[in-house]
Amino acid sequence: MNLKLFLAIVPDHKNVDKLLNSYSLPFNVMIDAQGTATKNILDFLALDKTEKKLKVAIIPDYLEEELFKKAKTDLKMLKMGNGVAFTVSLTSAPKYMLEAFKEKGNKMKNSNDFELVMTIVEEGRGNQVMDAAKKAGANGGTLLTGHGINDAKSFKFFNITMEPEKDVIMIVCEKEKRNAIMEKIIDECGIKTQSKGLCFSLPVDNVVGLNVDDKK
Repeated sequence: MNLKLFLAIVPDHKNVDKLLNSYSLPFNVMIDAQGTATKNILDFLALDKTEKKLKVAIIPDYLEEELFKKAKTDLKMLKMGNGVAFTVSLTSAPKYMLEAFKEKGNKMKNSNDFELVMTIVEEGRGNQVMDAAKKAGANGGTLLTGHGINDAKSFKFFNITMEPEKDVIMIVCEKEKRNAIMEKIIDECGIKTQSKGLCFSLPVDNVVGLNVDDKK
């Protein structure tokens, strides 16, 4: 048995909480986030901004397929605007986490068709990252607010002054778009720009809620 991170980005966390609580999952957390929909979409939906919740839970791999099925049926994630969920494999975990779950059921086969591109930039620069990513084919992303853990109010990184307040942008994209998206972000928002961005990617095992995967 292996463990995975289950991440759900949704406009309302109540249904996700209900779903995860039905399995008595002991390790989960909710984080306030903000979507990156364009102004035209927001005007069409009569919204001022797209507030979202990021739900993160640790799950055993044998629950993955069942959770994805319920994300489609119970959470209606095949309908645009209801959110996106995806999983990322954990390469290591303490023994007590493994012991919290009992082995049972079949494991879901990883599609490995998607990547999670994460970018950390100076506070207030998140929208510039999304603008750059969309030029390279990204459909959207999620913005989190973070804070560096360095004791100093500002610190040096390769002789570049870094401020502790950060924007963290999460973008789930097709694997074939990853390089182009990252290159555009680094070019326009990289460490040598005013955004002072750090960009990296993680492999996504499976995903539901993106239009591209619904066609498969």
